Amino acid sequence: MAHVTFVARSMDGLILVETWDDSNKVSSSLKNQAKQLLGKMQNMPPKCSVDCAGNQVFHYAVENGIVYMALYDHSYPKNLAFAFLDDIHKLFQEELKREFGTGSVDYRSHIETIEKPYYFIKFDRQITKKKMEYRDPNSSKALQKLNDSLNDVQSIMTKANNKRLVFVGQLLRPSCRICDYNIDDGSTLYAIEMPGSR
Repeated sequence: MAHVTFVARSMDGLILVETWDDSNKVSSSLKNQAKQLLGKMQNMPPKCSVDCAGNQVFHYAVENGIVYMALYDHSYPKNLAFAFLDDIHKLFQEELKREFGTGSVDYRSHIETIEKPYYFIKFDRQITKKKMEYRDPNSSKALQKLNDSLNDVQSIMTKANNKRLVFVGQLLRPSCRICDYNIDDGSTLYAIEMPGSR
C-alpha cells in the first residue's frame, strides 16, 4: 500500500493534494526527498521509480503537466503501484471536470494558474478510498487489476502484430506475383480470423 500519495504540478512541484497513511512510516527526510523530487519533474522521464533510503521506493507518472507519485515498500509489486497511479490519474481527471467544467476546457492551463498549494485537498478522500483497494497486493481485487492490465497490453500487442503482418504481406505482393500466390487474400484472411484484429 502507498504510504504517501502526491498529486502535484510538474512544472514546479506545487502540491495539489497529498495523502498519508496512518502508520507514520515516513520520516522527515523522506518527506524532504519527495518535495525535492517533485520540484525536479521537468527534467525527469514521464514514468519512473526512484529508490530511497529505508527499503522504500517512489513510483511516479507524469500526465498532462500533473505528477502522480506514491511511496511504497520495495516488496510491493511495481505493476500494481503503477496501476494505482493510473487509477488516481483517472479519478483526478474526473475531479478536474467537476472543478473546471467539461467541453473544450484546457485543464493544464487551469492547473498552471493555481497559486496556492493543496488546492484539491478534498480529493484526499478519493485517494484514501482507492488506497484501500490496493492495501493487500495478494487480494483478488488487486490481482484482477493486474490481470486487466496484462490483458490490455496483450490486446495492444495483438492488434499491432496483426497490422504489421498485413503490412508485411502487402510489401511482399510484388514478389508473390512471380510465384503465382495471392498474398492479399492470405493476409486479409489471417487478419479477419485473428482475435482482436479489428
